[in-house]
Amino acid sequence: MPGAELPLVSIIVRSMARPELGLALDALLAQDYPFLDIVVVDATGGHHPPLDVVPRQAGHRLRLIPGTRQLPRAQAANAGIEAMEGELFGFLDDDDTVDTDHISGLVAAAAEHPDALCVYGRSRIVEPDGTVSSTHGLPLNRAIMYAGPLFHWLAALFRRQVLTLGCRFDERLKVSEDRDFIAQVASHGQLQFVDLCSFNYRPDIGTSGTGRGANRHSLRLTLDNALLQAKWAGDGVYHLARAGLFTRRAFASFQRGDRAGAKRGFEALLTEYPDDPNALNALARLALDGGALDEAARRAKRACEINPGAADYQLTLAYVEARRGSPDTARAAASVAMRSPAHRKAAAQLIAQLPPATVVDQAPPPPAATTPAENPTPPSLPDELHAAVAAMQRGEANTARELINRLQPEDLEPEACFVVASIYDELGDEQRWLDFLGRAPGNDPRVVRFAHASATRAHRPVRNASIAARVRAMLETFATRAQGDGPGRDTLHFVATFENIGGSERRATELWHRLSPHMTCHLWSAGSTPVNAAWKSFPICPIDPDRGLVPRGGTLVLLGTYIDASAWLDSTPFNRVIVAHNTDLPDELLRILVLVAENPSRPHVELTFPSALFRRWCDLEGLGRIEYPMVDTQRFAPRTDVTPPTPRLTLGRHGRDDRMKFHPNDPAFFRKLSAMGHTVRILGGTPLKPSFANDGDGAPTLLPTGSLPAEDFLASLDCFVYRHHPQLYETSGAAIMEAMAMALPVVVFDDRCGVTELIEHGRNGFLVGNEDEALDAIERLAADPALRRDIGLAARKTIIDLMATQDQALLSAYAGHLRGIAA
Repeated sequence: MPGAELPLVSIIVRSMARPELGLALDALLAQDYPFLDIVVVDATGGHHPPLDVVPRQAGHRLRLIPGTRQLPRAQAANAGIEAMEGELFGFLDDDDTVDTDHISGLVAAAAEHPDALCVYGRSRIVEPDGTVSSTHGLPLNRAIMYAGPLFHWLAALFRRQVLTLGCRFDERLKVSEDRDFIAQVASHGQLQFVDLCSFNYRPDIGTSGTGRGANRHSLRLTLDNALLQAKWAGDGVYHLARAGLFTRRAFASFQRGDRAGAKRGFEALLTEYPDDPNALNALARLALDGGALDEAARRAKRACEINPGAADYQLTLAYVEARRGSPDTARAAASVAMRSPAHRKAAAQLIAQLPPATVVDQAPPPPAATTPAENPTPPSLPDELHAAVAAMQRGEANTARELINRLQPEDLEPEACFVVASIYDELGDEQRWLDFLGRAPGNDPRVVRFAHASATRAHRPVRNASIAARVRAMLETFATRAQGDGPGRDTLHFVATFENIGGSERRATELWHRLSPHMTCHLWSAGSTPVNAAWKSFPICPIDPDRGLVPRGGTLVLLGTYIDASAWLDSTPFNRVIVAHNTDLPDELLRILVLVAENPSRPHVELTFPSALFRRWCDLEGLGRIEYPMVDTQRFAPRTDVTPPTPRLTLGRHGRDDRMKFHPNDPAFFRKLSAMGHTVRILGGTPLKPSFANDGDGAPTLLPTGSLPAEDFLASLDCFVYRHHPQLYETSGAAIMEAMAMALPVVVFDDRCGVTELIEHGRNGFLVGNEDEALDAIERLAADPALRRDIGLAARKTIIDLMATQDQALLSAYAGHLRGIAA
């Protein structure tokens, strides 16, 4: 048993009974630490041979935990946790080794840092020939740890306390389960980095797919990393946004000519986020300009060690080494920088100024690793798949689904599996998408990019929950520290981009129009391009921080979280900030709140949502106000020149020219309507033109957004029909509300569309789940003019009543606390 001062340490080894296991166990049994519990977990499914090695010290214990089924990495780690007895514990893969003082060094570090939940060191990266190519291990930097591994988990010891805190390995993860476990531990306390390098990692052997060469499966890694990033999105986005803010502040000092202030800013960033490569690179540049070449070289080399592929860092190193008289080193770094188009010219100019390269006898470099071509030769596809691709191009998505449903992943070549996965992804079928993607080319860059985007969407609820937890915590902090004092308390600033004709811009102008009689109101454009001509009648001021043209004081209202306010929101004083979270961009909401958190005026902070459904989707139930899109019920009013009703309807919709506003089977659906004798008109329908390229006169009328006033277009319809892409969350649906205000019966596919909470099926509109239900509703409306009239009038009354109620609520919310306006 351990002595009074030395704790028992358990090391968990997941074993697939590979030949390398003996080396791993020999390394553990050779440890100079006297109290060691080695737990070997049989992950083979009951086929593990007996352990034929004998402990060399009396205090060392070696035992095999039998199993009856194959255990993936996370399950094996959890099994080891349940069986281990140590006060400190760690892990070792059966294909890695450690130095004899590995355990004793970490135990000593744990004693020196009793508050740390984990102590860890660096690792040696060992090549197949036994040479060490580099080391890996960074101090705790919460802005980096969620983007990539800070250290190898096998180079760490954890305290048993983390188990009582609930930390376990997530068995949904095939790989990256180690990074998730570390993130769990970090969420409860400190991880302590120590200058100890005693773990040896061979990236070329193993079967996880996270290493190099044959041990690399980028697709598997990407799919699991998507879940990992979703789980920790709240912490990851928060810390990346803070680090980015500190970087911008320091760089702003540099641009003002305040080099000392810039240096202080970047050094403060390193204190908060150790080894931040952007700060290291910037400090290297400052040191270079100041002639401190040794400091510049140290900083630049460290930045390149952390991210060798960053062209900016390599260019800095090249400049430094050129000044230090090391032309070969400078040339090598500049050659890496030349891979980036943004830095190619500067790197080439530097290389041209260097003396000729030193000629040395050396072996020719190994051939570069090849990657699949970005545009490979079209694969040989089964007839059903050829037909499915053609159907998707025509907008016949249901036909495509029927065709690919006949296919099985194991019957197809990898490239064909990728094509099928792409179709299922477009259709929103996540399970079938994953079935086929798992057999796609695992290291093809196209497949990996596709997998990242698709898996990120698939894990959106997990990401929303993580972001929401951080948002709730920040809002609680805002509420306790808010001051809300300062000039201009009766002033409202409405900020939108005003580059386009969209819902946020319309909302800003409607709020300005409604509230300007009661308060001083300003409209601001945060767009990077000039204000759209559609808004020329409004007094909109472009934001220009360099000229001091920014909102200031009073209440700031951000109409959308995608607004770039990074140059002024963290420093300009406000009494109150209202953020309209009206697009499905939770990361951007959190980035906005990070800026507000750093604002020294400590304003009150509020959120608004365009529908209760969207607020629920964001996992922010109970926070903020619901403010539906504002509809001008005088502008959007029923037409007076009504023509006699006929059973042949004019159906359609309006919106942005955005393919995500349409379902992949919409063209086929519109063809059905045309075949039934109805007319189809779409304002904002240009994305559908390729699907109707061969339809001739039978194609619907597809008009670009803005080519007609929305109210004039809606006046040409008898019925409004709406369905969006499976990958889109329609946070509200202003266009649907405008159609309802025009007394048009609406038929809405009830799938992640916020405004559907205002529709009572069969009373003021129709909510349908599929095309057959939609066609049935349309046929009922076509056959019954009285039903069309009653549904339309009920829809208009819904919007009129809502706008009247909301109008008074807006006055109370935005101005009532100042003007004494009753709710």
